[in-house]
Amino acid sequence: MLYSLARALQLIGLIITFTIVILFFDSSYQMGFLLIGTITGVVTFYAGWLLQR
Repeated sequence: MLYSLARALQLIGLIITFTIVILFFDSSYQMGFLLIGTITGVVTFYAGWLLQR
């Protein structure tokens, strides 16, 4: 249960990060938006990685 939750968190984190990066390169979003999105994605991924250990 905890393992699948960890995998889900990692996947969500990656999806958030990639989505923000793609949106940023696709149009002219502000730097703050990119920063918040990237941090959220990385933190979510890291939380999943910690749970998995």
